[in-house]
Amino acid sequence: MQVRTSFANVAIGMSAMAWIGSALAQLPEGSGAHFLQGQTECRPEYPAAAMRANAQGTTRLLIHVDTTGKPTQVDIVESSGPKHENKLLDRAAAKAFMSCAFVAAVDEKGNAIEGVTPVNYTWAIR
Repeated sequence: MQVRTSFANVAIGMSAMAWIGSALAQLPEGSGAHFLQGQTECRPEYPAAAMRANAQGTTRLLIHVDTTGKPTQVDIVESSGPKHENKLLDRAAAKAFMSCAFVAAVDEKGNAIEGVTPVNYTWAIR
């Protein structure tokens, strides 16, 4: 059994989802909407119980990051699925991204600011 996981920052644009819009409203005014970029070496462990149950899906997270690039909070915005094992995936993703280092967002003057970044983490077993 091969395990495949991936994550990507969500591009913000005309088709941005409503939950991203509400998060963006929390950014300081004049922030220039510069988003944080995650470092790809942060990967959650696939929970054994979720793997045995063949649980898969995409966990949507909203990561709050301080001016030093440290996550202060991770919100699970959308679960990878309805089952208990999917909740294990969601919690594993939130825990992993809480320990990741990020590059802080910056304002138009180049000063680091607190910000949020949406992340989709896809869990797949092949």
